[in-house]
Amino acid sequence: EQYLDPNWSLNNYLRTIDFEICGIDLHWIHNAHGAIEIARIVKEVKNNAKVVLGGFSASYFHTQLLKYYGSIDGVIRGEGEIPFLKYAQNKNSNQSLDSVPNLSYRNSSGHIKINPTSYVAKTLDNLNFTNTSLLKNAKQYFECSRKIMGISFNVPIGRGCPFNCPFCGGGQRALQRVIGRNEVILRSPEKVIEDITTIADTYKIPSLFFGHGAYPANFKYWKKLFGLIQKEKVDIGGDLEIWRLPFPKEMWNIFYKTFTRRDSSVGISPRTLSSKVHQRIMKICDPTFKFPKNQIEDLIKNANLFRRT
Repeated sequence: EQYLDPNWSLNNYLRTIDFEICGIDLHWIHNAHGAIEIARIVKEVKNNAKVVLGGFSASYFHTQLLKYYGSIDGVIRGEGEIPFLKYAQNKNSNQSLDSVPNLSYRNSSGHIKINPTSYVAKTLDNLNFTNTSLLKNAKQYFECSRKIMGISFNVPIGRGCPFNCPFCGGGQRALQRVIGRNEVILRSPEKVIEDITTIADTYKIPSLFFGHGAYPANFKYWKKLFGLIQKEKVDIGGDLEIWRLPFPKEMWNIFYKTFTRRDSSVGISPRTLSSKVHQRIMKICDPTFKFPKNQIEDLIKNANLFRRT
C-alpha cells in the first residue's frame, strides 16, 4: 500500500474498518518483524480484536510467538483453510476453541494450548485462489508486483515436496514434522488453467510464476498444463523453478513454445564441491551465494555453534 501511496498508514486504515479477527501471514522467516509489528499495531487500534498468525514460520515458532508476544492470540499451524474458518465460527458463537484443528492459542488463564494437527488438505481443486474481489487494490497489486518482487502472479500448483535439499527448510521431512503433510498433492491442470485465464483476461501481467517446481516425476503434469496454455492461446511469460534434473529435451521445447521469451525464466540450483565446475557454472548462472573460503569456514563454525545451543 505504501508503494502505491507513500502517505498510507496501517494505523489510520485500521481505524476506518470494522473487524473482530485479524489474520497475519508469517510464511518466510524474514517477514517475522513485520508480522509481529502488524500484530502490535492491530492491538493498539482495537485491543479486543483477535490476532491470528499462519504460515510455515509461524507454524514452526508457534509456542515462542505466543509466549513472548501478547499481541498474538493464536497461531494456525500448517494448512489453514478449514482451521481458520472453524476459528471464526467458534469465536462468533462464543464456543470453545478446543475443537479448532491445528490451532495453538492462549486460553483465558494465560496458558498456551496446542490442539492436534488434524487438518491436512486432501485436494486443492475445491479451493478458490483467484477471488481478487477480496483485494482492495487488486489491479495495482498485479501490475506493479513484478517491479517490487520480481514476479507478477504466483500460480498455486500444489503442496508438499518429495525432496530434502540441504539448503531448504521446507523439504519432505520438515513438512511432515511442522504441518503434518506426508505427500505431494497437485491441482488438476484444468483448475490451474482456469486461474491463469481468469487473471490474464482481467489484469495486464507479463508473466506467471509457478508455485511448485518441476522434476522428472511430474514431467507429464507440466506437459499437460503447458499444452492447455497453448490451447487457450494465453500470450504470457512463465517463471519455472527446476527442482531436479534431468528432463527430456521435449520439456524445454514445450516451455519455449508456450511462453513469451522476453518475460520468461527457468531457475535451477546446481550444487557441486568442484572448483572447476563452479567456474563453468558461474559463466551461465547468477550465483545466489558466493563466499570466499574464510567466510565459508566462519559459516560452518556458526552452524556448529547453533547445533550446540
